[in-house]
Amino acid sequence: GIYDFEYSKPLPSCVYLTSGNHVITLNQIAGDEIALGDLILVGHKPLPSYEQYSRLIETANEGVRIDDIEAEHFYKKNDTFPVPTNSADLNAKPYKSMEAMLNMVSNFNSSNQILSYQFEIKNEGKYKISFNANVNNSNHVSFATIFIDDVVPFGELLHYPFAPTKGFEDVTLTDLNGKPFDVYLSKGLHTISIKIDQSLYENVKN
Repeated sequence: GIYDFEYSKPLPSCVYLTSGNHVITLNQIAGDEIALGDLILVGHKPLPSYEQYSRLIETANEGVRIDDIEAEHFYKKNDTFPVPTNSADLNAKPYKSMEAMLNMVSNFNSSNQILSYQFEIKNEGKYKISFNANVNNSNHVSFATIFIDDVVPFGELLHYPFAPTKGFEDVTLTDLNGKPFDVYLSKGLHTISIKIDQSLYENVKN
């Protein structure tokens, strides 16, 4: 999607179009040559609440846990700064006391950054999502937007709060009462993406 210059919103910008023919003009004002592929227009749909979403999947079976996806094995990223690195934290995964292992991603701290991970589901059904996260902002909550197959499944994942942690901790995505969210996944390949979300703080500054 096309975001504003500062990625100040969690989702790509929307443009209202009337029925009929339209012309889209791209004007490069600086930088190197740009190679363009397909141009895709996708209609905007309001995000359902989790309550609405959960009613749609309530008859689905519980999924079967898959292997952990290691942070350093990202499928794609949209920025060069986030890189695999090593943490000596005992709760970082994988960890070996006598070896420096790549087990985390550093420099992932800006709203223009999106990391995506690919995984395979062999048993369709409802799945819960957990991150092994180190949130070292000691004085405020961090927010992120969570995408499944490039779509935010429900509104509660648009500005999901990550409270400060004491090193690496397993953080399960839950509602305000601590009940884990269920996300429906069909059999086959999927992606999960996480984007730093600073839009709530942008609103405070403005």
